[in-house]
Amino acid sequence: MSSRNLKTLLHNVNEQLGAIVTWLYNNKLFVNHTKSKYMIFQPKNKKDVEDPHIKIGLSSLQDLEQVDT
Repeated sequence: MSSRNLKTLLHNVNEQLGAIVTWLYNNKLFVNHTKSKYMIFQPKNKKDVEDPHIKIGLSSLQDLEQVDT
């Protein structure tokens, strides 16, 4: 997903994750939220305006600063 506005992006991501979790639950599947992480890509010169909160259910996901190789 993408957006020029971080608040809009976070709202859309959390809304879509909620729909995915509902579908998974209805099909007797689940997401292991302890292993799920996310990464936000942005230009280096752009400062973070706020700390993003992306959730699966009631659990907040961990933000990755870089990918391990």
